[in-house]
Amino acid sequence: MGCEGGRIQICDAATGKPQLEVRPNPGTYFTATELAFSPDGRMLAAGGYWSKVVWVWDLNTRKLLHTIPNTVDGHGKWSREYQGPGFAFTPDSRTLIVGGKDGGLHLWGTATGKELAALSESKEPVFSLTLTADGRTALTAHYAGELHLWDVENSKHLRKLSAKVKYPQLTALAPDGKTVAFASSETEIELWEPDGERRHRLRMPATIEGLGFTPDGSTLHLADEKGTVTVWDVRTGKTVRTMNCERTRPTIQRGNSDDKRGTKVAAWFRADGKMMVWTDIATIRPWDLVTGKETPKITGYRQGIQWAGFSADGQSVYAGGSFGEIGVWGRGDRAIAQ
Repeated sequence: MGCEGGRIQICDAATGKPQLEVRPNPGTYFTATELAFSPDGRMLAAGGYWSKVVWVWDLNTRKLLHTIPNTVDGHGKWSREYQGPGFAFTPDSRTLIVGGKDGGLHLWGTATGKELAALSESKEPVFSLTLTADGRTALTAHYAGELHLWDVENSKHLRKLSAKVKYPQLTALAPDGKTVAFASSETEIELWEPDGERRHRLRMPATIEGLGFTPDGSTLHLADEKGTVTVWDVRTGKTVRTMNCERTRPTIQRGNSDDKRGTKVAAWFRADGKMMVWTDIATIRPWDLVTGKETPKITGYRQGIQWAGFSADGQSVYAGGSFGEIGVWGRGDRAIAQ
């Protein structure tokens, strides 16, 4: 878990007891709002809203491995309300991919801590980063709405899509890399081919607050603020089914018209497409999308939950609080690490 005081704790998933505590920069204000574990479970990468670097630890030796820069001077576009551009490990854990606040995509070797490639096609900060399941292709959505595809394996820019995303945080790349989904308005999602041809425009009855592909990329789940989850066939663009996954959260206060980040993500889908969670202010509400039933609620953080997600095996839920808290929960409503 991370906190605004600059402390990060690694807890045992079975007992919830702290196993390791690290302080990236003792005595310096730091909010741990972005965490990523490597697929092999050996490394932890951490960053924050105002952090100029990403720290990478070796969890076996409990030592700081690398300090990776990720900012440029004069960036005034980052807000405490929103998480940063994100980073992700490749499936083999050999590379950490960082969405740059300078607008670039940066590849870092986890063994050496050296930058392998710095790819840049935009000066607008990366606002979201998505990898295909094989880690070969990345999609970045930028602050001003640009969409770029990258060949991670060969360290090169593939193309800039002619489309422009309105809400960069509502962007996804299918696990098979064959479809790009993004919000073109509060209630519309567009599906595009990676080569730049639009497939379909999907309309929801209310503001979209989450989206997620199934593993084979054939189906897209969309959740709206009224609690409706719609399942779409990516090939045909037709509705497969809808579910009422009730939520109690009041309508979200929107940003002003100049805020390109727009709506806040409040629905998070598991990678297998069989479960989702709502973040209702201070509560996490999981829903089984196979049965259409809600599972026990999880009490989160009093000051609100900023983001959530599932572990790689789908057995745990991660959540980040408004004041930098990071929590991990197991099955049911028992907090296994906070």
